[in-house]
Amino acid sequence: MTPAPRAMKVILHNSVSLNGALAGFDADLGEHYRWVKAYKPDIILVGSVTAKAAETEAPSEEESDFKKTGRTKGFIWAFVDSGGVLRGLLHFYRRFELCRDIVVLAARKTPRSYLDYLKKRDYDFIIAGERKVDLPKALRMLAGRYKARTILADTGAVSGSLLLRSNLVDELSLVVHPIFVASPVNLFAHLRLDNNLDLELLRCHSAGGGLVHLVYKVKKRAKGKK
Repeated sequence: MTPAPRAMKVILHNSVSLNGALAGFDADLGEHYRWVKAYKPDIILVGSVTAKAAETEAPSEEESDFKKTGRTKGFIWAFVDSGGVLRGLLHFYRRFELCRDIVVLAARKTPRSYLDYLKKRDYDFIIAGERKVDLPKALRMLAGRYKARTILADTGAVSGSLLLRSNLVDELSLVVHPIFVASPVNLFAHLRLDNNLDLELLRCHSAGGGLVHLVYKVKKRAKGKK
């Protein structure tokens, strides 16, 4: 039985162009991760497509990659990966100085060979959902298992939209770059709402070079509204 989670705060954090694109421009990663650190999340949630796109060439595995890091500082990185997209790549992230360790969110239909791969390398994983990860359930299980108070979702358009539609996001954090991008990869491309989603501006910070960091409180909708 999954323990009941403590009060959980979910922050959706992305670097975007002025027209909401997630790709097609050079994001200021220093500014992006400066705010990640500032939030001091217990867990960083990343989608498998986002993680694979960010990794250019993973080094070969070494013996040390088959066991937990032993670090007591940093964040737990949770990857949404029901299809095993990150097979052979997870050690790249496990080596990050700020990675305390990794947990994979999988589903009942996740290939058994991928789960065996995770077990062999001592990666934690959570099963939530049938074919795809049931993200609301997985987040509750994450918060309960790791006693997490703050989860920062650094995800792509699909997972980000799902979190917003599911009424799970407490704050929306955007590092906005001064560029319009001719890119179909838009943060809100998959956001389908039956009712308006109201926001309240909490902070607006000029980061230099035309960058602006915007933080909005996402007003929770009444139960039954989607």
